[in-house]
Amino acid sequence: MSFGVPVSYPPLANVSTADSYPATDSSGGAIRLCPGCVRVNIDVSNAAVYYELGTGPANNIIWAPERRLLPSFRSLERAFDAIRFRSAVAGVPAVIDVDVLTPGDLGTGS
Repeated sequence: MSFGVPVSYPPLANVSTADSYPATDSSGGAIRLCPGCVRVNIDVSNAAVYYELGTGPANNIIWAPERRLLPSFRSLERAFDAIRFRSAVAGVPAVIDVDVLTPGDLGTGS
């Protein structure tokens, strides 16, 4: 978790999922490294996805068990440092929009 001025992270906007999880944040695709985040807003447009929340430093993220999400909007409040997505059905990409928020973004921390 970072201290001092919170960092706002860019959204994942209109991103298509793949059949497997992206390896790293720099590989593109449906993953966001976001140390110190406490809320994620997820909009899944057209097909089911699986997602995992991760904790820990970027070079050693521990991924929680995956969860399924049907097309919908969800807002989850959890402490996490990364999130990634994959298609629930092979060959059927979903289109997602994801916002990750820190305590500073929510006006609840420094």
